[in-house]
Amino acid sequence: MKFKFILLLLVFPCVLFSQINFEKGYIIGKNNNKTECLIKNKDWLENPTEFEYKLDQNSDIIIGDLNTIKEFAIENEVKFINTEVKIDKFNNEPKNVEFNKRNPEYTNANVFLRVLIDDKYKLYEYRVYNHISFFIQDAGQYQQLIYKKYIDDDLQVVSNNLYKQQLATYLSQENLDLTVFERLNYSRFDFEKLFKKVGSKNVVTEEIKKVKYKNAFRIYLQPGFSMVSPSITARDNYGSYSFKSGSKLIFRPAVDLEYNLPFNKNKWSIFMNLSAINYSFNGTGKYLTGIYSSDIATDMSYKSMDLGLGVKHYLFLNSKSSIFIDGAYNISMSTNGKVTYSSNFQSLEATNENYFSFGLGYNYNNLIGLEAKYTSKKPFTSSYYMDADVSLISFILSYNILHKK
Repeated sequence: MKFKFILLLLVFPCVLFSQINFEKGYIIGKNNNKTECLIKNKDWLENPTEFEYKLDQNSDIIIGDLNTIKEFAIENEVKFINTEVKIDKFNNEPKNVEFNKRNPEYTNANVFLRVLIDDKYKLYEYRVYNHISFFIQDAGQYQQLIYKKYIDDDLQVVSNNLYKQQLATYLSQENLDLTVFERLNYSRFDFEKLFKKVGSKNVVTEEIKKVKYKNAFRIYLQPGFSMVSPSITARDNYGSYSFKSGSKLIFRPAVDLEYNLPFNKNKWSIFMNLSAINYSFNGTGKYLTGIYSSDIATDMSYKSMDLGLGVKHYLFLNSKSSIFIDGAYNISMSTNGKVTYSSNFQSLEATNENYFSFGLGYNYNNLIGLEAKYTSKKPFTSSYYMDADVSLISFILSYNILHKK
């Protein structure tokens, strides 16, 4: 059963990645003709170099790219324009900062820029694996906003914050106080807030954003039950010992904090889970020496608070129902317990060993959910001749106490 459960969790992601819809939008080709179509919405985190679209639901998929498309957009979602820019793909990670490379080193490139603000003032974003930058359009020219870290003559890491001056010049007619620009961070949030201050509107309105990211943060109360199955094995110079008890059903209360990441159509989320575990077993183990065997009374007790940190991926069945798969790394805290024997075996003490868990479940409208979760851990200290394992299959009900209709 354990093997089938884990196999299902490994195979299931292959299905998940195929569930992305074609949505209403348009393209503008190199001939400047605008065509209404359906575009595969991947809710891109990074700027694409190509995308898939169909002229209608029944037509074949067509690949649009930088060679064929000048502009494309998905209604109320996103807009990209194809343009040639001068760009310095600076990477401000500490390992990539260079000595005295203060000034931008431009190369010419054709890219799809994400349109953030398309009003009196214009703002664009370009993001790839290890680089993010922003552009403005002034007098028909695209200008990269520069924020570049480098090492100075004193071997200190400093920043070229040219973007503050660039934006102060660009918005000079608005008579903003210079402190507005001095406090400005190089981030989409700060830039959109600045442009909103001068009356420019986002391509995606605030109302649409509120709908899109409604219930992004959730707190789930999670009552549940776990089937606990213990196993102890040992071997010494005289024989071997084994203890396996029948599974026991225990109550498993938990609280789960989850946040939907703002890309890939809300399919990814991160979560933190706090759960309580408390169980005990009393039974008989077998000690075998050659053809002889003896019974050894064995008592096991264990309780802990476990903190899980994990990632969840959703498959949307419709606008309200979804199936998900998750994985977490769990940290055992406040553990207490031991294994004792009626013989002179050395007792085993509870340990704080961490472990992984995997789950598969169903969620309705970000309000309620059901999940099956599998974990296997070693809750007791192992010696050179004795080892204890415990596996748990949990069935969990979830209720979001922050749900908004």
